[in-house]
Amino acid sequence: MRDIIIGRVSHRAPHPKNIESVNRFMAYLVGQGLDVALVDAPGVSMVCHARSALCTIIKERHPCGMVMLIDDDISWDEWSNANVYQVAQEAAERKAVVGAAYPQKQFLGKVAADFASPLKLDCYAAGRVYGPRDGLIGVGMGCVAFPTVMLFEMAKRIPKRKDVIPFFARELTDDEWWGEDYSFCRQALRAGGYQTFLDTRPRLYHWGQHAYSLEDCGQAPERHEQLRLNLRPGPAPDDELADAMAEESACLAYDKAAT
Repeated sequence: MRDIIIGRVSHRAPHPKNIESVNRFMAYLVGQGLDVALVDAPGVSMVCHARSALCTIIKERHPCGMVMLIDDDISWDEWSNANVYQVAQEAAERKAVVGAAYPQKQFLGKVAADFASPLKLDCYAAGRVYGPRDGLIGVGMGCVAFPTVMLFEMAKRIPKRKDVIPFFARELTDDEWWGEDYSFCRQALRAGGYQTFLDTRPRLYHWGQHAYSLEDCGQAPERHEQLRLNLRPGPAPDDELADAMAEESACLAYDKAAT
């Protein structure tokens, strides 16, 4: 049985920086004496379904102690490998879901995590781990780790849809549909008491038009009529938001139909 399976969540071609980061990270883990492997998600049109399909494949075909899910548009510098590994170590030690902090790109200024009361920006620079006692409700799944046994506990409560266990199906609570990330955290808690934590020590980049970082959070982007700063190949920010909202609507429609 392998120590860690890294599941790359992709419904498009992975970003080149993501490929570099994951390859370097796997070499780092091997250097730590760990037995690791990379499993890519099958081509699925929506990322929420890609995550479910990937977790189903890992559960049924790849025995391992820990799972790390990494989205195909997440990257980090080589010096942060040790911090990313700490995410898996925290998950193993706490027997919990532990996500690394990173910025949302379609909603600038927001970290991919949900607290009962929003944290100030300087809290994310503190380099610590936040949890339920801090009011944490859920984390984004762009870079997350959890014990593989958790998937088996969750699968006892979640019926298959065709060949996939919908681990990331949205939940309807108090007339509100929760996002797939936070629904996953709630399912894990109900399945076996697996709590959720947010690790702010890694420094991740979330690739869109350019590399968004935690330093982008808490400040409005500067706009100019004749000039766009930080221009890289790829869609404009408005297109990124439109793509994200279209995918959100499609995933939500699918989950509503299955409810």
